Amino acid sequence: MKYVYPILITEHQDAVPFLVSLPDFDRQTQGISLSDAIDMGADLLANLLMDCEDSGTEPPAPGDCYELTKNHPEAMVSLLSMDTTAYRRLYGSHP
Repeated sequence: MKYVYPILITEHQDAVPFLVSLPDFDRQTQGISLSDAIDMGADLLANLLMDCEDSGTEPPAPGDCYELTKNHPEAMVSLLSMDTTAYRRLYGSHP
């Protein structure tokens, strides 16, 4: 199944400089570079969506990017597209 969800990326000065938030799931991950952070966000999103699919629960509705931009001016707002069928083909049910 295909999904699209907004993410928030915040840059920090810590050892892991990029924090990725998936506000619709109230979950976070991190990356050592922007591309790593986006990859980590995609992996987290895939696993959260596959958990929903496997348990038969409806995933949360994607949030409004415009509201996120207004409410989080310190963060970059982006969209992640995830095809869980393709992800399962590549990595199995859960990597």
